[in-house]
Amino acid sequence: MRPVGAAFAAVVLSLWLTASAVSASHGVVTVRIEAATWQDRAAVANLGAAIREVHPDEGWLVAELDADRLGDLKVLHLPFTVIEEEDTFPADYGAYHDYAEQYAELERLADLNPDIARIASIGQTHEGREIWALKISDNAYKDEPEEGGFLLVAMHHAREILTPEVALYTARGLVESYGYDDFITAMVNEREIFVVPNINPDGGEYDHAGERFKYWRKNRRVNGL
Repeated sequence: MRPVGAAFAAVVLSLWLTASAVSASHGVVTVRIEAATWQDRAAVANLGAAIREVHPDEGWLVAELDADRLGDLKVLHLPFTVIEEEDTFPADYGAYHDYAEQYAELERLADLNPDIARIASIGQTHEGREIWALKISDNAYKDEPEEGGFLLVAMHHAREILTPEVALYTARGLVESYGYDDFITAMVNEREIFVVPNINPDGGEYDHAGERFKYWRKNRRVNGL
């Protein structure tokens, strides 16, 4: 059964609003740090830490950082405590698409629907991975600047593993409903739609490498000193 326009849009919106992250530590440690001032918090951030919580009134925060940066944290002379987290991959985690599977799904949609779908790289990441996008339009291989544009980008934060699924679901719904659903057909005919299911593949692949999630948020470029 193919999705209809209004119901399809409602499901997509619901998925985006309920997207959540899965957390764990492995290679990255979670620490509670006594950081009473904004200067203290800035110093922690400059280590490349991903700050999860800030409690300025109580003067502490919770952050994740690479285990090998604990020595640098000690140099800041800010008292800290390592928090043990034992979350492992959920039983059904294999159903989620990793970076290679995301590309394969985009390629499949483009191959099966060459008139309205085109896959292309929009650039490379810090670690050299391609950032893949699927263009969906009635003239997928032609630029039509007179048409309106729509961009859907997912996986901004590496630990948001549900968001690529929403993007892939959206791409499938648009492509597979074209020619069957009047609303979606008109949307595709009158717009250039770009779906990028993973804007942060470096961070995403790092987050779920190994046996546990690392609760990583950023990309893999060194942001601190």
